[in-house]
Amino acid sequence: MKRIIRLALLCSILINAVLLYRVFDLGVMTTYGMDEIHYRNRQASELKKLLPLLLKSTSQEQVLLAAKQADLEVINKSGEGTYVGTILFTYSGGKVMGVDLQ
Repeated sequence: MKRIIRLALLCSILINAVLLYRVFDLGVMTTYGMDEIHYRNRQASELKKLLPLLLKSTSQEQVLLAAKQADLEVINKSGEGTYVGTILFTYSGGKVMGVDLQ
């Protein structure tokens, strides 16, 4: 009888150790995931600020040609701009004036 109780106690300790490890591992993975999301959001924000300045001389035709070469879906929304994939390009006078990465 004592042998069965000792075996059950040992199994319980091992199972608790495994579960404790999984909880800590999940916490570490969540922290790394949140850091990665924050980093990607910062990159997108910086890209959103930089692209319009770099693309002021880029025409709508150049954007459409590049989208065709990259085999990306193009959707023209009147009054809104042009979606290339998931990126919205807005134009003024046929030139790129804004980029929204949504």
